[in-house]
Amino acid sequence: MSQQTISEKIISRHAGQAVRAGEVVIVRVDGVMATDATAPLAIRAFRAMNGRTLWDSQRVSLIIDHAAPAPNETVANLHKLMRDFAAETGCRLYDVGEGICHQLIVENEHVKPGDLFLGADSHTPTYGALNAFGVGVGSTDLAAAMLTGKTWLKVPQTIKITLHGRLPINVVAKDLILFLVKQVGADGANYRAVEFSGEAVASLTLASRMALANMSAEMGAKTGLVDPAGLDLWYPFTPTLPDPDAVYERELHFDVSHLRPQIARPHAPDNVADIDEVKGTKIQYAFIGSCTNTRLEDLHAAAQVLRGKKLPSGVRLIIAPASKQVFNEALRDGTAAILSEAGATFITSGCGPCVGSHLGVPSDGEVVISSANRNFQGRMGNPKAFIYLGSPAVVAASALAGEIAEPEPEPTADRRRQTAENLTADGGRPTAENLTADRRRQTADSWSLTTVGGQPSSARVYNVDNIDTDRIIPGKYTKTLDLSALAAHVLEDLDPAFAATVQPGDILVAGHNFGCGSSREQAPLALKAAGVSAVIARSFARIFYRNAINIGLPLIEMDWQNIQTGDALSVDLANGIVTNQSRNESFRVGRMPQQMIDILHAGGLAAYLKERGDY
Repeated sequence: MSQQTISEKIISRHAGQAVRAGEVVIVRVDGVMATDATAPLAIRAFRAMNGRTLWDSQRVSLIIDHAAPAPNETVANLHKLMRDFAAETGCRLYDVGEGICHQLIVENEHVKPGDLFLGADSHTPTYGALNAFGVGVGSTDLAAAMLTGKTWLKVPQTIKITLHGRLPINVVAKDLILFLVKQVGADGANYRAVEFSGEAVASLTLASRMALANMSAEMGAKTGLVDPAGLDLWYPFTPTLPDPDAVYERELHFDVSHLRPQIARPHAPDNVADIDEVKGTKIQYAFIGSCTNTRLEDLHAAAQVLRGKKLPSGVRLIIAPASKQVFNEALRDGTAAILSEAGATFITSGCGPCVGSHLGVPSDGEVVISSANRNFQGRMGNPKAFIYLGSPAVVAASALAGEIAEPEPEPTADRRRQTAENLTADGGRPTAENLTADRRRQTADSWSLTTVGGQPSSARVYNVDNIDTDRIIPGKYTKTLDLSALAAHVLEDLDPAFAATVQPGDILVAGHNFGCGSSREQAPLALKAAGVSAVIARSFARIFYRNAINIGLPLIEMDWQNIQTGDALSVDLANGIVTNQSRNESFRVGRMPQQMIDILHAGGLAAYLKERGDY
């Protein structure tokens, strides 16, 4: 079959048939991975499916990296659960300090070009740097793959982004992806694949490609695939390339030869500006880490800025290397000494500060400059802090200056003028009209009909876009299997009274891109445990949508306009109708596939597979 994108080709091979965007298929997977943020729930779901042996123990990896070493006895017991499960089933276990999940999967060759890989982490698209189809899923989806070696997926439409020109000095892959997230928007690639290509991409190292693919998640993308042209690996591989006549949903072109360093401002990864707009903003805390930017080349970039210098009083710089291997290499080549002597503090390789679970929570009012991937309110563990995102070199320069700063001299006025002209020459952010059309098309194509049985339910309306998983349930509360503990803190950063006032059967009503952010299944679990019977939103983030269906929480995607808190709502699954009985209005919504309806009727995917044994 010709006219295929990279995603369509990889999925076709794993489905055993030629596929096109929009089809729903069952595919075999090449590997799966879960962390201590998602593995405990996956283990519980696996057992609920009557799982005893893994489909292939050597293709299953469990990684302790999100709260490591354990900060309390609750987390310690979750880590023990993972260790015991690994010993029982023979799967791989990477213990405390070995590294961040996505770095370890690539370093140890558990994913290779052309693979289809599932990770119970939203930044699994990182593997697109290797020309692999990496997709983030929730714990129940992962458990099903651990049991069967398969998953279902909808073949995504693809957005092709071509980056023309050579990157200027002091501009790196992190600046590219921040710029692109701004152009596409936080939900502009929801349920899409993104292909990155062009001259600027061909020159990138593997580490830089990983940063690019990693943050495609901040556009809502299902996966991000980097053109393999120029990819230099330590083993031979056969690349998967798009057909010359491949059909794309949209193509965007940007000349990045005059791009300036980019900064994401609080509280959204797409709230991005040239560094010139935020220079001089005082900071107290700098962080180099996360699965996006803490590889050896990132540490080299920071060391180049800090060599022979000392951090000022009142500023701290925390560094979490991507893996023990990266840290050891930094020790051997002197990079670690340069950074330490400048005043940086190294912590255990892991994700703790990024997600706000461990080893680096900012205080109230503190301003943070971070090389991580997300800056949602509360993302680093404190909703009263302010987080900016930038490249490792910018983070280091800012730590040295005590304010957001650029490590190289400012460009000339002529170059700044060229920047404004060139970045808008061949592409740019879709117009409001196009975005509206995209959302209409997405709604029409969606599978978001759900059911609420019995009496009409009361609406709880929060007309807010981009309510992310950390606002649904803050990360600091997710290290538990106790659903009542999750329910006690649900939505507390959005509405402190929600947990105390929500009534069984209430329907939550929200704006666009509900559930964006992490793949943690605790978000829909917390809502369901609190008594929420369904969620209506103008659009949903992809992983949250799957997670909710998998745990038996119905979702309705509709462009609602006239629903208010307290309105009596009912949903007719069979006929696809939402009725606002308080206002005598009815709305028709699209019907989801029968298999998803069956999963809801079963009470979730675990019960569905327990009964059937397979998809």
